[in-house]
Amino acid sequence: MDAQGNWKIAINVMAKLKVEMSPGEWRDARKIYMTVSIKMKTGPKDENNPHGEFSIQPKTIDISQLKIMQGDQDLPMEAMLVQSVLNMHLEDANSMLQESVFKPL
Repeated sequence: MDAQGNWKIAINVMAKLKVEMSPGEWRDARKIYMTVSIKMKTGPKDENNPHGEFSIQPKTIDISQLKIMQGDQDLPMEAMLVQSVLNMHLEDANSMLQESVFKPL
């Protein structure tokens, strides 16, 4: 967090994509490693009243890094395609983010 209340949170996610070759026989198809970045701003709703309402304003959510592996082989073209598609959908979701305001007890 910086002095203006801006946050950047990075969440690392690992997923395995498995394919059922025949009933009961599963094989690892891909391993996916990604970093999800969330940016937001926090602080008092009214700068003149620091003990009043507190707000959290989400700014963006995006996939900042993505790596796809098939066994030991890195698949950079596949990763770029998946990252682009996911970030396009997240851009639409970013427009729906709304500020949350919390009142003191």
